[in-house]
Amino acid sequence: MKKFLAGVASIYAYDQNDNLLFQSQTMLDTSLDIGTSSTEVGGQGDVLQFVYFHTSKFAITATETQWNLGFFSVNMGAPVVTGANVWADEDVVLGVGGAGVVVGSPIATSTGVIYGWVTDASGNSTRITFGGAGNAFTLTGGTSGQKVTVRYYETNAAATQVTLSGNFIPSVVRLVLEAQLFSSSGGSTGSSSKIGNVIVEVANAQLSGAQKIDMKSSGTSSTPLSLNALADSNNNYCTITEVITSANWYDTVTSIAATVNPITVSTASPTATIDLRAIPTTGSAFKPPYTDITFTTSDATKATVNSVGTVTKIASGSCIVTAKISAKTSVTTDIDVTVS
Repeated sequence: MKKFLAGVASIYAYDQNDNLLFQSQTMLDTSLDIGTSSTEVGGQGDVLQFVYFHTSKFAITATETQWNLGFFSVNMGAPVVTGANVWADEDVVLGVGGAGVVVGSPIATSTGVIYGWVTDASGNSTRITFGGAGNAFTLTGGTSGQKVTVRYYETNAAATQVTLSGNFIPSVVRLVLEAQLFSSSGGSTGSSSKIGNVIVEVANAQLSGAQKIDMKSSGTSSTPLSLNALADSNNNYCTITEVITSANWYDTVTSIAATVNPITVSTASPTATIDLRAIPTTGSAFKPPYTDITFTTSDATKATVNSVGTVTKIASGSCIVTAKISAKTSVTTDIDVTVS
């Protein structure tokens, strides 16, 4: 079976308490960079004698299109807090003498004065000062019935905010990447189908601290993410797991074999069960499900075999029991049976 890793991976980042910090599923690209540095040691005549490997590295880079304060939070090592002072724009119809009132609750800016900025229909802006109950103002030269837009500073309890410190250290997170795995029996992407996922899990990953947001008139902004894996307590960087969900166990199996061959059944031990192992192209040999195996005997007058591979003595002599994968009959093995 030919397998292809296609598309970009989804990324999930968790803190040390398994709280989901961000979930990224609109990636433009993702890449894993695994490597180690080496130093060549030569001897007399500059003949290579030894290669010293050192400074291994596992790096993850990705470009995300969605906007998420969680990216800034982990990159800057700063929490996302709820409740912040924000700028608000409100449309107001002026009364007599240019008097107006906003619905919101303006607060003071860094100067300590509660200012506002009024923009009329022509685009002219004038700074005003709120007074009275804190949301009333007067626009000098304003007229009754005039429509204006008032911009002011207020507290929004639902707003979320990250504060960038002048001295920050990026957070360490647990990172999970999930990519889609496809298969095509003919090697053509046109006939490919999803068969599972590849999951890369990094116990400790630290962001680089670099953050660049490109905003363009032609489309959405993108957020580049760059992380380095840190070795865990077992000196491991990550695990890479292949999960096959829409394929058969025998797709990658090239042969099957019995752990004991030949076998003997006798009057003293009239039965014996064949112990099979399936051998895939990658990975370790494993015991296959016997429901997918067909067992046959070359001579049922000497010994029989049932669906679970149990051979039973009938009469002295010998025969051959054949085991094959029912849906992949090209994969087969013969077991010599001696009956005494």
